[in-house]
Amino acid sequence: KGEYIMKKFLAMMMAMMMAFGAAACGGGEEAPVEEPEVSMIELNNEYISMMIPEDYSDVQDLEGMVGAGGPGASIIISDPAAADAEVSDITEDVILMMAGDAYPDATIVEFENPVNIDGTDAVYATFEGTNADNGMELTVTYILVFYMLDDVLYEQDICFTYQAGEGTALEASLDEVVDSITVG
Repeated sequence: KGEYIMKKFLAMMMAMMMAFGAAACGGGEEAPVEEPEVSMIELNNEYISMMIPEDYSDVQDLEGMVGAGGPGASIIISDPAAADAEVSDITEDVILMMAGDAYPDATIVEFENPVNIDGTDAVYATFEGTNADNGMELTVTYILVFYMLDDVLYEQDICFTYQAGEGTALEASLDEVVDSITVG
């Protein structure tokens, strides 16, 4: 179980680093948040595909995952792996354990298990917390999709990380992105 949690934690950390590693530090007065007009492009990794804001077209093939970074946010899709757990094993406590040391004050905002993603079972969780490495208040939406392939249960992680309220294209279109996820 510890290896399972570590694998999931690494996916979340990669998402956070992509979103904010190259982002300029903001500060001062907050500008009014405008809903941006969002054009979408396709992102896929093996059996998971989705439409994402074109601002996130800097797609990188990372070790064990594909990532797309853009202004103030990032998206990570892990490579498929034989499932270490079943959908029913994933609880809010497991999500908080996965947030671990990176988000020591993580608070679950939304949790659904199971949820249907393109006809497959999945876990949908959103948490907020202060990133221990950079002190940024971040929102992480994490989806763990389970599917059968050749009589073996597989899983893939999808991780969206962003600063809530900053008017990013990802935050503005997150529902549309999630609704576009296809499996297979």
